[in-house]
Amino acid sequence: MEGFWMVKHKSNYFLFGSGLVGYDVDDNFYLTAPSPLGPWTNRGYFAPVGSKTFSSQTFQGLSVSGSKGTAHVFIGHRWNALGPIDACFPKAESIWLPLIFNSDSTVQEMKWYDSWILDTDGAIVLPDSMRGLKGLSETIKASEKIE
Repeated sequence: MEGFWMVKHKSNYFLFGSGLVGYDVDDNFYLTAPSPLGPWTNRGYFAPVGSKTFSSQTFQGLSVSGSKGTAHVFIGHRWNALGPIDACFPKAESIWLPLIFNSDSTVQEMKWYDSWILDTDGAIVLPDSMRGLKGLSETIKASEKIE
């Protein structure tokens, strides 16, 4: 496993990562455990199979806690390597997508959104529910180039 990110949600630890593919992409997977020391259970893929995790590799995540709970964001890296490995770094991009946990220690299959809102009170606002919202002017674009 490489490119991994560990997060605790309620009483479980979740470890997201990719296979040993260097700067390439694959279908990323996740494991769960009651402790960082395990035992770990393989839960399978968290993005649509064949999407290669929306052409990214697990890089890190972001958790935002507030009065509405804790929202989690998957951050995947796109190295865009088409030649020598040092040529891929200036072209690197990250994708930011909501990661939603289920009550049974699994995650919902991640979906692609061109844009969505992360409420700083700990709630993720998805596009279908964005209609009529006032005071939420910041949207997160799913794919941003790292400058």
